[in-house]
Amino acid sequence: MNKHLCSIRQLLALESSGYWGLKPDEDGVQVAVVRNGDISEGSFVTEHLPQRTFAQEQVRKARLMPGDILLTSSGNTGRTALVKQSETPSGLTIVASNFVRILRPDARQVVPAYLSYGLQSAVFIRLAEQYSRGATIKNLSSKILDVPFLPVPSIAEQEDVVNLLAEADELKKLRAQSDNQTSMLMPALFHEMFGDLRANEKGWPPGKLEDLCSNVVDCPHSTPVYASGQTHHPCVRSSDIQNSRLDWSSTKYVGEEEYLRRIKKFVPLRNDVIFCREGARLGNSAQITDDTLLCLGQRMMLFRTSPQESTPEFLWAVLQSELIQEQVASLVGGSASPHLNVRDIKNFNCVIPPLSFQKKFSMCMEELRQIEAD
Repeated sequence: MNKHLCSIRQLLALESSGYWGLKPDEDGVQVAVVRNGDISEGSFVTEHLPQRTFAQEQVRKARLMPGDILLTSSGNTGRTALVKQSETPSGLTIVASNFVRILRPDARQVVPAYLSYGLQSAVFIRLAEQYSRGATIKNLSSKILDVPFLPVPSIAEQEDVVNLLAEADELKKLRAQSDNQTSMLMPALFHEMFGDLRANEKGWPPGKLEDLCSNVVDCPHSTPVYASGQTHHPCVRSSDIQNSRLDWSSTKYVGEEEYLRRIKKFVPLRNDVIFCREGARLGNSAQITDDTLLCLGQRMMLFRTSPQESTPEFLWAVLQSELIQEQVASLVGGSASPHLNVRDIKNFNCVIPPLSFQKKFSMCMEELRQIEAD
């Protein structure tokens, strides 16, 4: 492969910024608009895009074409999407909003999908962080287009790379579908063994959430100082809990000094349970299932079970249960910035089944996780 690195601008036939300058026209044509928030994981969904009306000539100049690449330039910067079709299923022309930069690759130099994969790479994601500025709303500098970062081999080699990455994407989708099917069994298993905890159908002894724990720990009340790249120490944020498990695909990391500062009072270990107590993901939880040397970011707290009272798997499942989630909802109501106090979380009502019964549940959970791993 050619080791020469190219910048984005060197590979483009056209570059523009959304529909700047377009004016509404009641007598014009309707279009579908791709906004910043519609773009994620290299694509966007066309079915629910908002509609606007512009003059026919304006739309002709601003419409997206198959092979165009969209790059978010404000807010959550650096996200990209490859345009695979220029119309929605209903036949509306698609245009990009003001805060989305349109990149049209030069087909003589680069395969659009190859450039799209390059813009999803860890190298480019770090570049986007470096070239984003703004205290409240981040804006991506156009200078990023001139930074050489992407090796560009022959068109034939690019197509080979694209085919390999597409196959890998398909395998990831199949694995995700399998994981989702397995994860659906977990709450069903919990309900089968312990019943509806709200009604305490099995007649288990009542208690408080803290009765299951030896330690309940809040995160350090400081903003993490993140490292510029990956280290041995992921810093768990609310977005790192996906589908009730830890997901490292978009996590941020800290250096050794910051890690030691954040674990000074308490060191997270395998089998501890992490819980989000604030923000849009309030109530989400995940169990630490390996020996990763992680620390807690803001909004997070941690539970360590008492070996005489509970298993980590049971505590994790209780936090996911309707019993706890209803108590979460009753405390935060419809708040725009929901958060819970550690004291209130400790006092959540729960039940305490015999430890031997919890251990049976944990063994079943471990078997399900092994199925996922195979």
